[in-house]
Amino acid sequence: MLNESQTKAIASCLKTISCKHKCGIELIWGPPGTGKTMTVGILLFQLLRNQCRTVACAPTNTAIMQLATKFLALVKQMHEKKLQECFNPFTGWRHCFASMTDFLEDCILQFQDVDNDDMSFLKFVQTRFKVIASSLRDCISIFCTHVSRSVLKYNFENMSCLMSLIDSFQSLLFENWVESEELERNASLFFCTVSGSFKLYSKSLEPLKALVIDEAAQLKECECVIPMQLADIKHAILIGDECQLPAMVESNVRKFRPFI
Repeated sequence: MLNESQTKAIASCLKTISCKHKCGIELIWGPPGTGKTMTVGILLFQLLRNQCRTVACAPTNTAIMQLATKFLALVKQMHEKKLQECFNPFTGWRHCFASMTDFLEDCILQFQDVDNDDMSFLKFVQTRFKVIASSLRDCISIFCTHVSRSVLKYNFENMSCLMSLIDSFQSLLFENWVESEELERNASLFFCTVSGSFKLYSKSLEPLKALVIDEAAQLKECECVIPMQLADIKHAILIGDECQLPAMVESNVRKFRPFI
């Protein structure tokens, strides 16, 4: 849209305006038909984006109307471009909402697919949520900025509420006290294999009261002892039935000895 000289002119003006230490004057010069009005229109648009309060003047009504028309055309073009991004099937609001929903529902499965043994679950959740939330915020911001409230109606309030919820959850997620050790220590429910429960021995946990073992008929008695020896366990619930496959004994020594 802009040639090199027009781009330099706008950059020079923006640099001068951004300087807070001294006043400055910039000159944009060019013969008729070289795109001065378009250049000024883009400059005004950029100043608007930078939240710079600006007064635009011209000698006549016709001249100021031309400048305003150029500016409004740029605003409309930008609105359309932004809204097109929001309705893009691969990057738009539907994709952002679906990504956030899938992540919140299946973050554990997504973490298991990560090929990085050094990344903790908490770090994965923080990183992934931040990326998805950023895209979702952008879409909501575009809707609230480029679509009239009379069109959005009640959806505007819902979007504002959603933005607040995202910000609150992210703040909670990045609180210093949210550490994996803290989560483990105060967790109310643990899921693990019977043999893997030995890892809980070395954890500093709040007292555990109950043990539930599903498919218990498929276990060897010695395996059940592993979780039963966890400190403070007072109740054990074993689930299974006589129709389940029995425990598998692969030891060649045990094949010739009674198995109870």
